[in-house]
Amino acid sequence: MWINKTTNASYGFTAPEVEEHSNQMIEVPFPAPPVIALAVIDSGKTKIKVKSPFTFIELGTTAIATEIEIEVGENVQPGAMITVQAKGTATEQVSFKDNGVVKAPAFANVAGKTKVQTLVYNGSAFVPTGVAFQID
Repeated sequence: MWINKTTNASYGFTAPEVEEHSNQMIEVPFPAPPVIALAVIDSGKTKIKVKSPFTFIELGTTAIATEIEIEVGENVQPGAMITVQAKGTATEQVSFKDNGVVKAPAFANVAGKTKVQTLVYNGSAFVPTGVAFQID
């Protein structure tokens, strides 16, 4: 029984059985992050402007040391994330240009393996959430 303390009215109320509703699922649509496939040019440098709260950067197979320059868009808020994925042909480095926007160390690839690095925006720079992980 539930009693309204303002009006002192009482209402009959039976709580639902947990087992009856335990298989209910709430689906929340989540926007898909943009997937940016970048071609690494001969100089090994590439540039991207981050505009979304979630960005996935696919470098493909890197044959030379690669430097990524990241620019932050106008509406990017703290908590925005970037994930960079690269497959190596040898032990080439993937680094981030030190322009004050990214505070992350370079990571070395392994021949024929794929590594991912995730960075989160803290309001002034993208910082790593951990080391670059080999996923295969």
